[in-house]
Amino acid sequence: MAAEMVIAVYRPKPGADRAALLQLVREHAPALRKLGLASWTQAVVMTAADGTILEIFEWTSKEAVDAAHDHPEVKKMWDRFHELSDYVPLKDLAEAQGIFPHFQRLESERAHRVIHFEIPADDLKRCAEFYSRVFRWKTSSWGDFPYWLVDAGDEAAGGVNGAITKREKPLTQVTNIIEVQDLEAAVREIRAAGGTVELEKHAVPGVGWAAYARDTEGNLFGMMQPDPAAK
Repeated sequence: MAAEMVIAVYRPKPGADRAALLQLVREHAPALRKLGLASWTQAVVMTAADGTILEIFEWTSKEAVDAAHDHPEVKKMWDRFHELSDYVPLKDLAEAQGIFPHFQRLESERAHRVIHFEIPADDLKRCAEFYSRVFRWKTSSWGDFPYWLVDAGDEAAGGVNGAITKREKPLTQVTNIIEVQDLEAAVREIRAAGGTVELEKHAVPGVGWAAYARDTEGNLFGMMQPDPAAK
């Protein structure tokens, strides 16, 4: 019952609502996951130059694939796919003619979700030892930074990992980090909605662009726009 990765390729039918198709693709893997048919491995949604949408996700097993074909909820969802798109082989895409096909990634399945937590501490090593002992978390210092990474378990099981960081303003409370695709747009939206920005956009080298803000109730949260080239 080994898990199986799949690449699904959806070409919008002439005159079909591509936005509706894209939303259906975004909902596909989470729906299968709720039924126990898809794993917790993050799905990836991409687009080809001609507008074709690609989805990469993981079935829990070959048996799950067979079960999906007989499940009424899945059948209803797939009927909608047939209304909006044609399934095409990957080789039909222009990008696939090259040795290393390149596609544009669309909004991540993790976008707007909590992807990380940060625990402030006066003594990072002491704090790391506490959580390692109590919850068996694996901790490790991150380079020369006053920052300890926390491996709380396999993220494929549905949780998130985090870090222990030096207690200093504004990081004086446990803080959730939310993934965004466009950090500057998110900051504008926060201000428009009545929130405040505590720490402006800054690079986390090799990881992405971060900022911290407070909601209308004064709760602190962070945001991360993934970008391995950030420095």
